[in-house]
Amino acid sequence: MLTADSYMTAWIIYALATAGALVLLYLWLRSSLGGTARFTLLLTLAAMALTPAHPETGVTTWAPAIFVAGFDLLTQGPESAPRALVPILIMVALALVVGLVLTFLKWVARRE
Repeated sequence: MLTADSYMTAWIIYALATAGALVLLYLWLRSSLGGTARFTLLLTLAAMALTPAHPETGVTTWAPAIFVAGFDLLTQGPESAPRALVPILIMVALALVVGLVLTFLKWVARRE
């Protein structure tokens, strides 16, 4: 069983690994995507990777929702996956809204 310290350490390592992968992807896509599109894509991927969810009802710890949804889908069937997919969809929608707002602000700044 995880202790509180090992639980926090695992989340920190997971977040740092995700951030490192996103930075590498950002640098790799630098020449093929514009700045706003690249930022929106990476923000969407970060939302998918870092959104937490409870692994089971009644459990107080959190796990990455993408993994919870995958395990629920594979072990308990499609009926249990929406419990973890709803937070992911909310965060992805929020990331896309932020990307659209940035695109709109860039468009307004260019027109002036």
